[in-house]
Amino acid sequence: MFDLIDEDVFADDVSDFFSVLDVSYVTDICKELLPRLQATFDQAYETRFVIVEIETGKPMNANALLKTRDAAEDFLKIVGDDKYAIGLLLTER
Repeated sequence: MFDLIDEDVFADDVSDFFSVLDVSYVTDICKELLPRLQATFDQAYETRFVIVEIETGKPMNANALLKTRDAAEDFLKIVGDDKYAIGLLLTER
């Protein structure tokens, strides 16, 4: 799975929510919790990347469905990020 949630942002948000807990404790717990959440997500969904038109949100074409974010970013460099963007496609397993 790609990183839906940034580790630092996740730890900061949890720390803000549980403000009575020590920040370093929350950071350590979040480092253990986030990978477990990501694994659970990966078991439930398959993530694909699709190149979409910025204005309409419609997929560029059938060939614009990619398995990795890196491939999507490379594809976007070819077609241009002025008209297209990377979208996410989640399908249930």
